[in-house]
Amino acid sequence: MTDHERPDVAASSQDGRKGNLLLLGAIGFLLIPVVIGWAMANRDSGSDGDTSESGMDVVVTNADVPGTAAPASASRNNLSLAATVIETSSDFNADFAGAKAVDGSLSTEWSSMGDGDDAYIVIDLGTATEITGIGFRTREMSDGTSVTNSYTVSIDGADPIGPFDAGIGLVVSDLAAIGQVVWIDMHTTTGGNTGAVEIEIYGS
Repeated sequence: MTDHERPDVAASSQDGRKGNLLLLGAIGFLLIPVVIGWAMANRDSGSDGDTSESGMDVVVTNADVPGTAAPASASRNNLSLAATVIETSSDFNADFAGAKAVDGSLSTEWSSMGDGDDAYIVIDLGTATEITGIGFRTREMSDGTSVTNSYTVSIDGADPIGPFDAGIGLVVSDLAAIGQVVWIDMHTTTGGNTGAVEIEIYGS
């Protein structure tokens, strides 16, 4: 082989490498929608319709045994959806009224006007009903305020029971009572415009 033939061999080798790279790029491009589709299909969707990266935002706690946890029951009947908020400690404005805490939407919320630990909300179920639990989803501000960490419950004016755990995400606490009017009082919070995104009262 003469020297003047060598550049042709080198060029042929480079063309081969370029062809391989283009083929690999094309295969990678075709795989992108497959990977994205797999990732979307394996995301968890909560029972409330909110799609999240995992189902770990739902925790069931027992007020008598702090810190215990168990899977949330998907069969719980949310009585709050047919209930009426009859009183709150305060509402920030009409867009953050107490009724927003029982409307079944995660895009609305009740906010007090700076009530902190003194915030409360009173929910009327309409009739005396067996109550089996409460799900509380606190509101929160980007600066860390407005988070409810625990709350107490009074049924039809009886002595408060609890405190029950709260916190970021939906926290469900078991409760055994019969009553109509449920008074929920913030017990410990991070202060500020405390309130709730949703309050779910479960029962038969």
